[in-house]
Amino acid sequence: GELADVYYKNEEFAKAADAFSKYVNVETSDMKDLARYATLLYFSGDQDKALELVTKVSQREPNNTVLRRLNMYINYDKGDYAKSLELAKTLMGQVEDSSKLITRDYMYFARTLSKNDLHKEAAEVFEKAVNMDTARVELLKEMGSEYEAVKDYDKAIEAIAVLEQIYGDDLSVYPVSDIPFRMKNTPESIFEVQHTYTAGGLIYTSNVASICMPYPRNSDNIYSNVVIEELGDAATTWSPLRPNSFFYGNLMPEGGEDLRRDMQIITEWNGVKFTSGDAIVTRPFMGPKFWCPDLQAAYDSNNYKVFRYADAVLMAAECYCALLDKDKAMEYLNKVKRRAGIAEYTRFRTYPLLLNEIQNERGREL
Repeated sequence: GELADVYYKNEEFAKAADAFSKYVNVETSDMKDLARYATLLYFSGDQDKALELVTKVSQREPNNTVLRRLNMYINYDKGDYAKSLELAKTLMGQVEDSSKLITRDYMYFARTLSKNDLHKEAAEVFEKAVNMDTARVELLKEMGSEYEAVKDYDKAIEAIAVLEQIYGDDLSVYPVSDIPFRMKNTPESIFEVQHTYTAGGLIYTSNVASICMPYPRNSDNIYSNVVIEELGDAATTWSPLRPNSFFYGNLMPEGGEDLRRDMQIITEWNGVKFTSGDAIVTRPFMGPKFWCPDLQAAYDSNNYKVFRYADAVLMAAECYCALLDKDKAMEYLNKVKRRAGIAEYTRFRTYPLLLNEIQNERGREL
């Protein structure tokens, strides 16, 4: 137990779970120990094993708060939102002492409500989570999104205003060079999915990079017949996602001034055009924003930037547009455009056209 405690304090959950597994028994161990072991499995990323343990142990103590919450979390993470909602309502309804509920309980409950299109209820639960833990700033963004979904734009703007107090009103202090996924936990990030890969050690990854790189890897560090040293010679590449013609032809045309273009989409590397056989590739590949340098097989250890401050700024622009406040909408839209080095939107014509431009900017930025 002591070794597991050391690993837990260092947030080495996989090692802590392994150490714990050596002395717990589903049939005879204390419920507190079993609940802790299930928690360690969950945080180590072994959700299948955690769910199996939760299911077995819950038969001994069906109303155990820790097991109930883990069951809700895991079903949400696995995409069973209907079951997660049922479990969330049971947990929230049967815990007599609300002090036993934690911020993560409310967060998962709110996200589950949102996935079941109960956006008003989700916003209210997010608000409870925010009040419980003001440091979880990503909850403000999620709460604002839920209020925007039910057209309560004033409440959405209130949430963004709190973020603005934290991140400031000048987006340009956050450089575009920090946008790529490989740049982990940068100052602009509101929420990132954390990933780690260590050869022979901790593995908590995804594989998005494998479908966002130039394809195929011909050999060694040659991708679509171009040498890309930073991608290494051990990557697994799959048939890739490619930007559509509207994106690369209209939103980010070649020869434009947008500082984000070369990280979003590419047709060449170090001045050498990608080719397929003898033909030059004309449809761009996804750019280095999504690449994982020195990718080993498909172990993408980049963090995924779920929310950045630019997203919140554009959400504010959308809300002001919906409230028919063209000046504020363009003010927030142009914060993003200025940082990207492109022309500001200054000529208002109609609100539908303004909203369309805000949404186009989302496409360029996010």
